[in-house]
Amino acid sequence: VAKNYTLALRESMKQLGRYRPEYESTIAIAAQLMEQYDTLTQAIEAAEDGDTITLLKDVTGFTNEELTGNKNIPVFLINKDITLDGNGHKLVAGTFTTTRNPIIGVENDGEGSGAKVTIRDLTIVGNADTGHGINVWSQATGEGRPTLTLEQVTIQNCGTAAIVVNNAVVTAADLTTSGNAWGAINVDDAESMF
Repeated sequence: VAKNYTLALRESMKQLGRYRPEYESTIAIAAQLMEQYDTLTQAIEAAEDGDTITLLKDVTGFTNEELTGNKNIPVFLINKDITLDGNGHKLVAGTFTTTRNPIIGVENDGEGSGAKVTIRDLTIVGNADTGHGINVWSQATGEGRPTLTLEQVTIQNCGTAAIVVNNAVVTAADLTTSGNAWGAINVDDAESMF
C-alpha cells in the first residue's frame, strides 16, 4: 500500500510538472504545496496549517548535535496544524549526545493556539541516548494546549519514555511501544489528557 501511494504521489507531481527526478533521494512531500524536500526538517518548516507531509522513504541517522545541549529541544519540532504521514516508513535515530533530546516535539504555535497534529503510519526508533520518541507539551492552558492524534504509530527503544504528555491532549489508535527505558506513556500533570 505504501509503495503504491508513493508512486501515486510522484505521478501526480509529474502531471503537475513539479516532479524533479534529481530528487529521487527526496524524504518528504508537503501535499498541498506539492513540493519535494530533501529533509523532514525542511518539509516541516515549509508546511502550512492544513498540510500533510508524506514520507517517501525512511529517515535514518539523524542526530541532536546541532541542538546546542538543550535537552528540551526536539530534533523535529511540529508547532503547526499538520499531518505527518509516515507512509509505512521509519524515523531511525543516529548517534545522540547525552542531552537526550526528544525525537519529535509537538508544541503550541507561539500565538496562543495549540497545534493540532496528526501522526500516522510511522515507526520511531530511538536508542539508549535519545530522549522521548514524542514529547507533547505547552505552557499554555485551555485552547492553547497542543492536540496530538496518533494512528498506527510504533515507538521503540528510546532512552526515556515513548511518549511524554505535559499540559496537552493526546489520542491514540493502534499505538505500539516497546523497549523504551522509561516505559510507554508518561502523563505529567492534571491538565493533560491521554
